Amino acid sequence: MARNLMVFSRTGIHHVDRERGDAVALFVSSREQARRFSDIGTINTKNVKERYGDIGQTPLWRQEGSAVQVYGLLPESMEERRSGLEVYLPEDFAPDGTSVFYFVISNRLIVHGVRTVNDDGGASWGVSRLDTSAEGALDVLVSAVSERIAGGVRENICIAVHDDKLFNAVAESMEPFGQNVIRMGDLSPSKTVQPLYVHRDHGLFYIIFAMVALILFLAAGFSAVTSFLSLNGLKDEIVSIEKQIQATKSSQRLGRVQNPNAILDFMSRPLKQRPSSILHASGEVATALGQVTQIEMDASNAQSQIVKVIDANGKTTWGNEQFLPVKVIVEGAEKYLLIDQERVAKSALEERPWIRHIERQATGAGQNMALEIGVRID
Repeated sequence: MARNLMVFSRTGIHHVDRERGDAVALFVSSREQARRFSDIGTINTKNVKERYGDIGQTPLWRQEGSAVQVYGLLPESMEERRSGLEVYLPEDFAPDGTSVFYFVISNRLIVHGVRTVNDDGGASWGVSRLDTSAEGALDVLVSAVSERIAGGVRENICIAVHDDKLFNAVAESMEPFGQNVIRMGDLSPSKTVQPLYVHRDHGLFYIIFAMVALILFLAAGFSAVTSFLSLNGLKDEIVSIEKQIQATKSSQRLGRVQNPNAILDFMSRPLKQRPSSILHASGEVATALGQVTQIEMDASNAQSQIVKVIDANGKTTWGNEQFLPVKVIVEGAEKYLLIDQERVAKSALEERPWIRHIERQATGAGQNMALEIGVRID
């Protein structure tokens, strides 16, 4: 038996050698907690726990053939011990042929067991915990052993002492009764006896878990830093490319279209009419006055005006409409007199209801004439 010994029952933990280190625990069971089940299909701790009906604590159980014998419940504080733990019954350490045992755990505690045989030949143990804090373990032991010997029943009595400080005193007191005293460290359960509960040292698991968590944390931090630096690099690269695009657009000339960047800005604005339709409409009506050489439009110059609207019933109402002034330069308009230019413009307006006005600008020079054409855009 390990030097680190624990003793507990359903009322709590009664003895602990050391809080740390692997330990062997003796469980003093009670009839109130004992249950026997023969109807558990797959025998494991989970199914035994569900069948026992108390899911708050781990049951202390042992398989006996096809049946399961539950002796009690493990305290949560013991289950949460980081060090290794094995739980046995006190009778598991009784030598073969023993009918009575006294395990002197300390000066305050003795574990006492009596083996009885029923009429069918089956043997069972009755184990109790003797609180000797008032009288002392030595006096209680001498009194109990003397009473059993005085009863005249021939029994094999095992007396084992766990506390080294009491060993010599107990051995001397048992000499008159002819009883040998042994150390509990010399006792061990049979190899065929399985512990009621066992868990190994959780410390190594906690260390491995902490190391893995630290590695994952460092990896995540490294990944976050590299991603941040990479993102900043991409942002700087995007800004540089955008500047290059803007510079290219500003200096580019596409055929006869100057400053294409302004055209792209105009096309990016939401209009009910497509920019290509507006360009086509203004250019098409300008061809009536000459050859179109240049077209300019700016969405920011869109204007609105109040107009008379006649509905399907012939009723006249007033509404608001939007139009966009488009600048067009045509060549060859000098072949028309001013009065002819006015007549041609009026004729073009009548045939094209989407054109709101055609005005001649004073900026024309030579054979070129500058026009402002209002195109309806709503």
